[in-house]
Amino acid sequence: MNGLVNGEPSITTSDLPTQQPATPAPASDDDRGWVVRLWVLVAVFAAVTIARAVHVGIPLRDPHGAILVNRIGLSLAIFVVLSLVDAAVRTPPPRRHLGAVARTLRRRWTARRLALAASALLAYHLVYFCYHNLKSWDVLNQPRDTMLLRWDRALFFGHDPAVLLHSLLGQHDAAYVLLVIYESFSTLVSISFVAAVVFTTRIRDGYVFIASAAWVWILGVGSYYLIPSLGPFYSAPGTSPGSRTRWSPTPRPDTWASVRTCSPIRTPRTRSPRCPRSPACT
Repeated sequence: MNGLVNGEPSITTSDLPTQQPATPAPASDDDRGWVVRLWVLVAVFAAVTIARAVHVGIPLRDPHGAILVNRIGLSLAIFVVLSLVDAAVRTPPPRRHLGAVARTLRRRWTARRLALAASALLAYHLVYFCYHNLKSWDVLNQPRDTMLLRWDRALFFGHDPAVLLHSLLGQHDAAYVLLVIYESFSTLVSISFVAAVVFTTRIRDGYVFIASAAWVWILGVGSYYLIPSLGPFYSAPGTSPGSRTRWSPTPRPDTWASVRTCSPIRTPRTRSPRCPRSPACT
């Protein structure tokens, strides 16, 4: 509000122009730091995998292309399907015909965006490939199943979790339901990380999902090495309902020796007769 001071008009703070607080500019896809950070993570994890391969004397393997090559092909097929769906959704309904969808597809998937999408998917698959190799070599570490079995029994008041689960859910219909849930995980993962790259408006948001998924595999295999285990199916088969084997808290010496003599990442068609049930041969 203006007033008179010594016959002159005065200026109050309300008359001064207010300065709006600066708002940070939204992150742009032009900043390639997030691409570099993802590939640094991939490179470090690959270096750890190669070092482990040299240590155990076993090369990296992709049996029958099932871990890397075939999965890359599957991701490309999913990418094409989801890109068509995305383009159809982004095309306005009155003009949603084949030509309009194709134009939307071309506008959205420029050469730059395609290259960034391919980079993200390749980074994910390389991390998973390294994860799978590292996981297969975990059987060469000394297992800690005895400790884990004690923890299980302590947490469940002296009972075995497998026995309690079968008692609560049953052993027939529930097994099929749980099988569907378990098997759906790999399908969900195969679609989700491709969808993250396809459906996000900014490709860098898809990179956030890819980096998160990469850390899931890295931390997962780290937990395997932190506490190596063959699992109760091998270390204590008698705990499972219906098992004919007497419960034993430690792996049998002959089983553990056979596990160590097997080459990792084998498939059933190349399974060694020395260890027909070893996880290293499947």
